[in-house]
Amino acid sequence: GGEKLTINFADKLPQKARARFIDAKATVIVGKQKIQLPLYKNEHCLCRVMFDKKFKVGQPVDWSVIYEEMTGKDVFGEPKDARENWHTVYDTIAAINKRFVYKFNEDLFEWKDKTVKRLR
Repeated sequence: GGEKLTINFADKLPQKARARFIDAKATVIVGKQKIQLPLYKNEHCLCRVMFDKKFKVGQPVDWSVIYEEMTGKDVFGEPKDARENWHTVYDTIAAINKRFVYKFNEDLFEWKDKTVKRLR
């Protein structure tokens, strides 16, 4: 038999499981699983914004809103080249998603047209 055995080390999340964020610990929790983020770094700050009560799951949030919260800088009050700072947000999303994919084989955030959506 040439059957292939596929082992998936990632935990599968229930469809409806919602992610929670514990700000004081910089920890994303889904069900009983936890993902620890570096304290007070970009990943922590981005989650702080995206898990704010004013943003719902699936709601697109403009990168500049997140950047402003992460850095304390207003993008549009800065020189024109500051508008390229979306890379900071994009790279931070990628870093969090990498952790999430490793553990759950799926992304936590979606980047589209310079907006970010939380998927859980």
